[in-house]
Amino acid sequence: MRSMDKTVAVTLVVGVLLSVAYFLQTPTFFERNLSHALPALFVLSALGVREVAERMARGRPALGTGVAVILAVALAWPAARLTWSLVDEPARAARARLVQAFDAGLAKDSFLLVDAGHRIWQVDRFGPRICGFIVFKVIDFGDRYAAGLLQSMVDSGRFEIIRRFDGPFHGAPSSTLQTYHEADFVYLSLVAQEGPDCAIRFDPLRLTDVFDEIDVPLQLAGAAALDGLPEDMQDVNWVRPIYSTRSGSDQNVGEIRFGPFRACREVMFPVVFGPQVEKTRLQVAQEAKSEWQSVYDGAIPQFREGRSLVRLPVPRGECRSFRIGVADRGREWGQWVGAGEPVMVHAPP
Repeated sequence: MRSMDKTVAVTLVVGVLLSVAYFLQTPTFFERNLSHALPALFVLSALGVREVAERMARGRPALGTGVAVILAVALAWPAARLTWSLVDEPARAARARLVQAFDAGLAKDSFLLVDAGHRIWQVDRFGPRICGFIVFKVIDFGDRYAAGLLQSMVDSGRFEIIRRFDGPFHGAPSSTLQTYHEADFVYLSLVAQEGPDCAIRFDPLRLTDVFDEIDVPLQLAGAAALDGLPEDMQDVNWVRPIYSTRSGSDQNVGEIRFGPFRACREVMFPVVFGPQVEKTRLQVAQEAKSEWQSVYDGAIPQFREGRSLVRLPVPRGECRSFRIGVADRGREWGQWVGAGEPVMVHAPP
């Protein structure tokens, strides 16, 4: 390497290393932090290609030219491939159609779809006694944390991966290519869809069972009132009154409480909610052997339909008391909840 080239290379290397050293000690690292150093890296790559070619071409000019071409292609190939993935709109549109068709198929097969997004840890909160035909749609950015969490969830035996759609950057190191453009979709389902160990079950809101009305004490707080659902929820079909905290505005807050009441067969009631469930809460407790036990206490699962039928099984030959609470603490757009008066499954003749 000539003296001038060495001077240029050392100057560029020092600048790049200082920049890398600075950004590596910051709490959050993004690859775009090094965008200003890319011209220097390109020059260093060109100098390196020429140096390798010159060393191998001593006495063999043709060999040096061939090596230079091969190295240049090898350096350009990853960037070209990623660039093509960004601009290949037909392929991305075809993948989007496959994802939409799969989502529609789940709804047709009476599965509840939860758009969990990148919040994989929220899926893991579903305890072993929560059942239902539920599928969680998770965004996988390809980072090691997400991969480890997904694997631990599968290893727990409570979840199984039923489908995944790999994005155009699948297999590439996790970066803003996935977070800003397009990532993988992973679909997980609950293994325990139904069974004797289920304490609570979420189903699509389709009333097909014959039911019996039961005497259920009601307490309303805040803006909670009869009906009050938004227009796009007026088609909610339930046989008993439905109460809502919206009552004309998403800024309203309130609480709906049923019980305590006693039931000797399975209990059913609907929950409805807006696009945001972060500040909602569903609480279900049952009394068994003179002790109140929590069945569910947390945010309402964000089912895509915005509604769900909640079922509380009661073992044959037993009777149990229940308390149900649905709360809304959010004043932002899309934050509201509603619940219908519980009924009991009719006993067969």
